[in-house]
Amino acid sequence: MGLRLGGGAIGVDLNGDGDTVDTGETLRSSYYALDVTDPEKPPKLLWRFTDANLGFTTSYPGIIHIGGTSDKWYMVVGSGPHNNAPPATRGYKGESTQQGRIYIVNLLDGTKAMTFSKLGINNSGVSLDSNAFFGDPTIVDGDLDFTSDVVYIGSAISITSGKVHRINTNNDPDPAKWQLSEFINQVKPLLVGESISKDASNNLWVFFGTGRLWRVEDKTNSDQQKLYGIKDGCWKGGGTTRLATVDANNNVTPGATDTACPVTYTPSNLLNVSSTEVKVATGDTQISGFTTGTVSYQTLISRARAAHGWYSNLTDPAGPSERGISKSVILGGVALFTTFTPNPDPCSFQGDSNLYALYYETGTAYIKPVIGTTGSGATETVLKSKSLGKGMPTTVGVAVGKKTKGFIQTSTGTIVEVEAQPALGVRSGPIGWREKTGGGGAVEIEEIYKHIVK
Repeated sequence: MGLRLGGGAIGVDLNGDGDTVDTGETLRSSYYALDVTDPEKPPKLLWRFTDANLGFTTSYPGIIHIGGTSDKWYMVVGSGPHNNAPPATRGYKGESTQQGRIYIVNLLDGTKAMTFSKLGINNSGVSLDSNAFFGDPTIVDGDLDFTSDVVYIGSAISITSGKVHRINTNNDPDPAKWQLSEFINQVKPLLVGESISKDASNNLWVFFGTGRLWRVEDKTNSDQQKLYGIKDGCWKGGGTTRLATVDANNNVTPGATDTACPVTYTPSNLLNVSSTEVKVATGDTQISGFTTGTVSYQTLISRARAAHGWYSNLTDPAGPSERGISKSVILGGVALFTTFTPNPDPCSFQGDSNLYALYYETGTAYIKPVIGTTGSGATETVLKSKSLGKGMPTTVGVAVGKKTKGFIQTSTGTIVEVEAQPALGVRSGPIGWREKTGGGGAVEIEEIYKHIVK
């Protein structure tokens, strides 16, 4: 665990020699590993990790496992806002005056295994951005072989810009042989973790929304923020992919040649579905706002599968812009995002929140209602979003039973319950059993429940 915005750098004379320049006499924000195995005993400190360039420890730690004979475990975090400046100028408002870095730490003893300060393998490429800090990492074992394949981690650069980076582990236990690359570099700040899913063709999708709310000035920011769903053809590391391009009318041109991985995606590789609406009525007029005229849902799906994903612009009023500041949830083919539009009054804590329920392949409403419809007759439209009322929302908590429900708590204390109908099947139930012998030879039948998401 980290100290978040606690632990601003401070010099302490530990040896009584009248100065604070000796090794270990600068105390700063750190990550701690605690042994809490026995709840009846106080936690035991296993190790502490810090670094002169770490900044505040605001990046939530992720765990990387490399299986096989080496069986290595690592913690991955990004550097946070700067904390070495005098207290009055520290980055408490989510600012950084230093270069962003990504740290790989041995989970066994807390020693530093690798610091990524440049792209490439073993810092062989260009330097990472200045005036930047990183958000929460997402670690993916894409082929379920108990080895982490790829890490995604977003950043904030000079407050209003950002990127998403990827680290390919190449199944190698030595982090010096891992490769850091830019996943997408034309985005706004992204400081919450990405969400991951796979489609029927085994493509790995990465979902996230952009935006930040760290300081009073962020409340009035009107930059255009977006929701994204991107297919990463380079999650496994190595190999090649073909980069398709998308024009202003969402016509997709497949890539003509192979491009070596890793590649960096841009909005020109993605469908713009910001204005796309899905009507309940089927046929060639079901989809509007997607391209010139109206098209069928099958045309939308075909182009979505030919492109590398999609993006959707959030509301961008004259005042504060709508933004994604909570992690998305993927369930039954639906990507659930919560968004927030701040009240520009610096003395007000209430803004407005929304829930988006988007089909994961298209970034639009699904062909059938998930959270309802609006209108009637030929103009009846499937809703892709709905208001959650006042207050800043949490990530959606999902409960699957006879019905699928989402629960979102807002900063007003209200818990909003939303009933949803997933696009794809979601089922919970027994998938097997085993005999369990208890004391005295009694035989118990134990059901094994597993949550399955198609």
